[in-house]
Formats: sequence, C-alpha cells, structure tokens
Amino acid sequence: MEIIILIIFAIFIFAAFYSGFYIGYFKREEKPPEIIKKDIMSKPFRRIKPEKETRPTKEELKANTFYD
Repeated sequence: MEIIILIIFAIFIFAAFYSGFYIGYFKREEKPPEIIKKDIMSKPFRRIKPEKETRPTKEELKANTFYD
C-alpha cells in the first residue's frame, strides 16, 4: 500500500514540475515549448565541425591598434 502512495506522490511531483516549466516557458516565450524534436535520432550522428577562424579586416586591425 505504501508503494502505491509513493508512486502516486511521485507522479504528482513530476506533474507539478512539468506544469511549472510549461507555464514559465509560455510566459517567457509566448509560445508552448517544443519538447519532442523530429530529428532526435539524427542528432547523435551529426558531426560537429569546428568554425574556421576569420582574419580581422584592415579596419578592425586599425581600430585595435593603440598608441601608434
């Protein structure tokens, strides 16, 4: 009997956290959260590519040099 009460209590706690998250997100973003993503399985197989380092332009170099 105690195990059933514990399971029901855990379900209510989970529902309270989820509703708090949902309401908070809805207030902040003014749209419901997208919890289920369509490309969940493709995410682990994607390769993360490092971003190429870009060289600063002449104007940026000129702006960053002090006391010339």
